[in-house]
Amino acid sequence: MEKQSSWLTYPYMRSISDEKLLRIYQSVKPIATYGEKKYTLKNFTLEELRSKELKWNSEENKRILIKNNQIKIIDDFLCLHSNEHLASLVDIISQIPNYIISEVNAFEIIEPPEKREHLLVHSRNLHLSKIRTYKITK
Repeated sequence: MEKQSSWLTYPYMRSISDEKLLRIYQSVKPIATYGEKKYTLKNFTLEELRSKELKWNSEENKRILIKNNQIKIIDDFLCLHSNEHLASLVDIISQIPNYIISEVNAFEIIEPPEKREHLLVHSRNLHLSKIRTYKITK
């Protein structure tokens, strides 16, 4: 079996237990931008978090408007995923870098895969999205 380069195997595409997934999801939630405004999204079940088919950032899932003075950008990171249109919530949550996990409480996709092309990634049938993490205050 061919050995993959380390940047493709760790921390990317790592598995995550249901317990850890739910623990992180309790404190770090997805948000989405519609027009120029950012919104929190509905709470998702474990089954929805694990779904590769869920269009979690669709407008039907938006809930509460986030005011501009309530949100601070923390960092961006690249997220590998197998779905060509949208990274799943479990893909993103499992790849939030350890060095910022305690600082952030929200994330969103800021560059979908069609804008992030990389030959090696696509040759392995993976896709790359850019994720932005935030600290939202009440």
